Amino acid sequence: MSEAGTSPASEASAVPVVWRRLHSLSWVFLWGAQVRSLLLPAVLFVFADRGTIFRGMLLLFLIPAAIAPLLRYLSFRYRLAHDEIVILEGVLSRNERRIPYSRIHNIDLVQNPIHRLFKVAVVRIETASGGKPEAEIRVLGLAAAAELRKLAAGAEVLAGDPGEPDVAVRSRVLLRLPPIELVKLGLVSNRGMVLFAAGAAFLVQQTFGVFGDDTGIGTLRRLAPGVVPFLERTASEVSWTMAALLVIAAASVGVVLLYLLSIALAFRFYGFELERTGDQLRAQYGLLTRVAQSIPRGRIQCLSVVQTMIQRGFRRCAVRVDTAGGGGGGGDPFAASGGATSLKWLAPLVDPAAVTGL
Repeated sequence: MSEAGTSPASEASAVPVVWRRLHSLSWVFLWGAQVRSLLLPAVLFVFADRGTIFRGMLLLFLIPAAIAPLLRYLSFRYRLAHDEIVILEGVLSRNERRIPYSRIHNIDLVQNPIHRLFKVAVVRIETASGGKPEAEIRVLGLAAAAELRKLAAGAEVLAGDPGEPDVAVRSRVLLRLPPIELVKLGLVSNRGMVLFAAGAAFLVQQTFGVFGDDTGIGTLRRLAPGVVPFLERTASEVSWTMAALLVIAAASVGVVLLYLLSIALAFRFYGFELERTGDQLRAQYGLLTRVAQSIPRGRIQCLSVVQTMIQRGFRRCAVRVDTAGGGGGGGDPFAASGGATSLKWLAPLVDPAAVTGL
């Protein structure tokens, strides 16, 4: 009950139902995302023969892609009704989506360093349908994003939301992950091995020339003519014992680099803090890209404690929660949902003795 004696529902119904635009800088961020997706066609355009039809076709493809973000910004509208958010988008084909607040499970805010500089965020709305987000809004100001989150939470203020006024709301921190725990998370996840396997597969493919004579050793001879003769000469002069020692040393350095890479990837959870505010659980973390995610406790369907063999060696485990329609994360705390690590990993790494209290 508010100070004026009105209920949250009546306060929500008093929200002006007007169509709103995205943040005025949204088209810039949309264009940046489009540029990243078009890097490969752009490279082909630069290096293609100027007189070929192929380059002309690429140009016809790149021009519409360059103006699409501006059209999306101009055509995107949304309004916050007392019981739902209505999203209207599309230029030639208009698409209207109505998402009742009661169906919203998570509203996540994602901010990279540029977003934080301009005080905006990507807003991802997840419902019980699971899979990818029901809607992704690029981008909203922090005040507009906080307003949406409060309406979806039944007008209950979430403490710590950027851009909100100071409101006395009781909150309790459930878990913090200091840097040393992130180092352990990197060691137990060994995420760098995945990237190593992908790189090794590429090198094997290139070495054995799967795509013909223009790959592998032939390409190396053409790009760096002196490298292959040097390697061949060195191999003929080195004894088998020395060669074995070099291989062991190289393998040892490779293992160390893999673990360092895994630790670096684990620092995506830098500053991880899980808190409970009212009936909401909220996590925020990120070194460069900051993520703020929340979920009502009543939406949790199942809580699982995952402990792999390596985690047992470090006396650590992970705590996962599943919501209706949510995808499974297996045993990987880096499992993604909609482009960001999902809050289904309530605790990416925690002491088993603290699980009961958590």
